[in-house]
Amino acid sequence: MVFNDRARPAAVQIPPATGVLLALLLIAAAVDALIPIAPYLAFVPALGWGLTQGIDVSLAMGGWIVATALGYGLVHSGLPHLVFNAMMLLVWGTAIERGWGWRMVVGIFIAGILAGAAGGMAYVTLTDQAYVVLIGASAGVQALLGAYIMTLWCIGRTTHAAGLLAAILIGEVLLALGLLTDAPVAWFSHLAGLACGGFLIALRTFRAPR
Repeated sequence: MVFNDRARPAAVQIPPATGVLLALLLIAAAVDALIPIAPYLAFVPALGWGLTQGIDVSLAMGGWIVATALGYGLVHSGLPHLVFNAMMLLVWGTAIERGWGWRMVVGIFIAGILAGAAGGMAYVTLTDQAYVVLIGASAGVQALLGAYIMTLWCIGRTTHAAGLLAAILIGEVLLALGLLTDAPVAWFSHLAGLACGGFLIALRTFRAPR
């Protein structure tokens, strides 16, 4: 495998790709505060299946639904949502970029956002809930976390990996049950991102020359 577990720059140094992703979230938040763009970038999974009854589909025309499958990861529902995702992006993005490089951190983050959108589409299909709206970078952040957990597993730190995964899964169950917050949380998209990040690291690890 090609993971560099000796890459340990100063703690205050933010790797470039992680910094760019973080800057994009902050810029999107600033723009949204001046000119609300979140309603235009929010992803509505039901529209992906053409389940348009009772939904304003004007923003889905001209392929916009495809753009929102990525764009929803840039905007957030409020300052606490943004701050939490930004902090998690800083932590897990830094860890992955220092070990795997900038291409992996960018690729995993984007793949996680797309996986979150796919998870939302699967959820509305299984539950027949058309009024699900996705917003925020949580799926991309969860993908980086999943990548970190799989990295720990692959370098032999299985106890740490299993403990962290168990904690995350317990947290997602509590979110799904509404025990941690009254606000609706797309736990299904979180899990899709988490699985996506872990899968990409596993694929990279077992395909890499040894």
